[in-house]
Amino acid sequence: QQKENLFANLGVLVDLGIDGFDSDCEEWGFFFNLTHQQLEATHVVLFSELYRVYPQLIFAFVPYRDRLNWLNIAKELYQMCGEQIVRFWSVQMYGPGSGTVQSWVNEIRNNAQALGLDEEQVSNYIVPGYNNSGEYWPSNTPLRIQQIFRGLSSDGVDINGGMIWNLSQTYERGQTLLAYSQAIIEGLSDAKNKE
Repeated sequence: QQKENLFANLGVLVDLGIDGFDSDCEEWGFFFNLTHQQLEATHVVLFSELYRVYPQLIFAFVPYRDRLNWLNIAKELYQMCGEQIVRFWSVQMYGPGSGTVQSWVNEIRNNAQALGLDEEQVSNYIVPGYNNSGEYWPSNTPLRIQQIFRGLSSDGVDINGGMIWNLSQTYERGQTLLAYSQAIIEGLSDAKNKE
């Protein structure tokens, strides 16, 4: 019954026009009395069922730690579905214990075959996310975001995009989504144009 209710509610959202579904599973180690294996299995069932019912959706992970668990889920989904249904991982670089962008890219590259990813997909798979809220450390203005992405690109980190969290803080600080989008694009292209 709970599964039917969940899918009925998701169906309403799909009818309203949502185009994707993601999970950050911040419950690992914080909430519920579930093991990592139980949370992995839950994700595999949830995402594979969502894909079966709503194959048009874009599926993403939004991790900040527990890299091995996310890899296990993505590998299992690839085996079950015959293709990698998780389009990208928006890694929360603002969360504690997130590591470096390069470490996430390396992990994906080292597991590309088991994940069902080709070279082009690997370059687009990790989408580093940075905060603009100052919740974990000083907030990142568009200029600071541009500098971060210029540095990543200059260091040879194989990424092609980025994410900003969170929307309400963007507007509260008098910024726009366009300013942050341009900052990411310009930061990545600045370094590439110098090559």
